[in-house]
Order: sequence, then C-alpha cells, then structure tokens
Amino acid sequence: QAKIMGAIGFAESGGRAGIDTVQSGLDPGKTNEFSVGLFQVNAQAHGDKLAKLGYTEDDLRDPQKAAQVAKMVYDEVGSFKPWSVYKSGAYAQYLQ
Repeated sequence: QAKIMGAIGFAESGGRAGIDTVQSGLDPGKTNEFSVGLFQVNAQAHGDKLAKLGYTEDDLRDPQKAAQVAKMVYDEVGSFKPWSVYKSGAYAQYLQ
C-alpha cells in the first residue's frame, strides 16, 4: 500500500508537497473543491479527518501529516478509489 500511495502522491502533485488546486490552476476560485498537498486531499470533503487530528488545511502541505490524512481516507473507503490518478492508472508510471 505504501508504494502505491507514494506513486499516487507523485501522480497527484508531481511530488510538490505545498501545491494546491488554486496554485495548479485546476480550481482557482475554490468553487469545486480545494485539494492540498502531495496526495491532493480535498480539504472540504475530509475536514472531519483534519478536525480529528487537530489539523488545518495548511497542515496538508506537510508530507507526514498529509500521509496520515490520506491513510484515513483510504481506510474509510477501503481502497485507493478516491484518487482519480488511481482510477485512471496514471499513478502506475511512478511505481518503477
């Protein structure tokens, strides 16, 4: 799971821990969602996990904290399906 999650991180953010969907131009007005960090965790959709850990949206820019939240997302669903790069297979190129 760790290897796949690492590949998802590179596919989602290009390995840039501080990136978010405003900076990347995917959602400049935060009208659809606001995803942050290596794993592009949607801060609104997973605000409950942030609150449980005492984290803010900005804490998702910290790779260790982002990984904790991403693991909680994974555990909640029981798979990597919440990540579009997993569903599309785009993560696979980072497995080598």
